[in-house]
Amino acid sequence: MRQQVSETASQRVSESNIVHLKRARRISTALQGEAGCSMPGTHDRLAEGQYFLLQMLEKYHSPDEFRWNLHAFVQAVNSFAEIGLMESQNSTEFKQFRDSLANLTLDTTWKKLTQLRNEAVHKEPLLANASLWIGMYRYMKLKMAMQIPIPTHVPSWLALAKSRNEKIYVPPHREWIGEECGLERIWRLPQFQEEELAEVCAKMLSRCNDILSVSPGHSEVQDPCENMDLKSPRMMFEHDLFPEVMQVWDGDTPSSLVAKSDTIITLLPGDESTTLHEVAQGTSVSAWFAKTKIWNKEYSSLLLHSIGGVEVIEDTAGFYQVSAFEKTEESSVSN
Repeated sequence: MRQQVSETASQRVSESNIVHLKRARRISTALQGEAGCSMPGTHDRLAEGQYFLLQMLEKYHSPDEFRWNLHAFVQAVNSFAEIGLMESQNSTEFKQFRDSLANLTLDTTWKKLTQLRNEAVHKEPLLANASLWIGMYRYMKLKMAMQIPIPTHVPSWLALAKSRNEKIYVPPHREWIGEECGLERIWRLPQFQEEELAEVCAKMLSRCNDILSVSPGHSEVQDPCENMDLKSPRMMFEHDLFPEVMQVWDGDTPSSLVAKSDTIITLLPGDESTTLHEVAQGTSVSAWFAKTKIWNKEYSSLLLHSIGGVEVIEDTAGFYQVSAFEKTEESSVSN
């Protein structure tokens, strides 16, 4: 009798496992159009985590957007654990997965990372633990750098634009090919022992992937962080933002524009910014212009060669209001 009861219980457990697997496959088909995924929701959260990590890297130089994507990443990996528990449903097929997941959630790094939702993802703690270095680069290799007193909530493009006229870094007309201003930004938090945040997230995502790989049907799952570039997104170079630098390196002749009215060349895109040069109506400006990139809807960047025929050697990098100038013939000045 006991043997019969035991066999009946085992049969029920087996049938329960089959039911759970069938349910998971039905969900998988509905979500992904693919049959055979035993943990579609968990798998989806892993992909979501990869997406937001890539967004963090893409928005690395925009403090608020980096922070928002970090928050979304933390939500995704937390949901990975929650949905993983629901989809496994205590089935014996998923015992190894559940054991591995339990070990992960006891990990110190996991706990610190998930706490970011209520702590460091908020603006002040994150921005207070970042570094920003600006310097001179030759062919994108650092030659000289210094940490500058610019608040870390400032987007990198703004910090770089404000530093373009520091002659300690680069010559005024960028005539030395390959030499330019550049910066490195690094986001850190002290609870991770000063490890860079994107690297912390990538390691955690890889661990989640390892755990998913022990669930039924996922032995061949690929690490979403494999070959992911975590270093170069920290860098920003002058030529990334200001294409006129590339024109100089390519040996392009500076172009000429004539002021249609009294106007100014400014440090940043906007007439409320610091004035670098005043340009009277009818004055010719010879410069390398970023002709197609528009800032604040009406400004473009330039690298000055001369104003009214007089060579400019101070404050050569700035912005001009496109509508305030009209194009003339190409300048005869060679680089």
